[in-house]
Amino acid sequence: MFVISFGTLLYPANKQQLSILLDVLIALDKRFVLAQGLASEEIQDMANKKVAESNGKGIMLTWAPQFAILNHKATGWFLTHGGLNSTMEAVRTRTGLLFWPADVDQVWIANQFSRILKAGYEFYQIRNGPSIGRTTYTGVKVEGTEQAMRDEFTKVFSGLDGEFGKGLKDGIKAVGEKMDDDPFTEEDWKAFIAM
Repeated sequence: MFVISFGTLLYPANKQQLSILLDVLIALDKRFVLAQGLASEEIQDMANKKVAESNGKGIMLTWAPQFAILNHKATGWFLTHGGLNSTMEAVRTRTGLLFWPADVDQVWIANQFSRILKAGYEFYQIRNGPSIGRTTYTGVKVEGTEQAMRDEFTKVFSGLDGEFGKGLKDGIKAVGEKMDDDPFTEEDWKAFIAM
């Protein structure tokens, strides 16, 4: 199952992008939980319609107990904006990470986990503005078109059950084990949970 949550401060996906994402998940017969977050009413209406048409594969929640859902055995993947709290929860639960960063530290975190740690995948075709037409550090040219987004989502979600997904899961497991073995990280995590 996929958990899709874009955090509490920003909502990076626009209506068209989220519609394509949900279409691909539904077409691939993937189960998903979508956290409403700060989505506009227009996006909420579209998402609720798609969820209703998903034949029980999707659910949209106004609020989600994220850590509990990520820790559930049915959860395999977390599509996130890449905020620090969400990323740390995924590391602690060893949930595979897919990044859709928007701003602030999210871009750096997505880069570190996908490129350096090999513990996640960052979507590129969802980028817009001055990114269109540019080539990323991975050699991917950002087109930002509906078809490019659809193709990237399809390729990534289809590959998660194979070697590509196994590599990402191995990466998140390795990062989590390093955190478990770090006494300073463990102390900070316990303080965070106690809040």
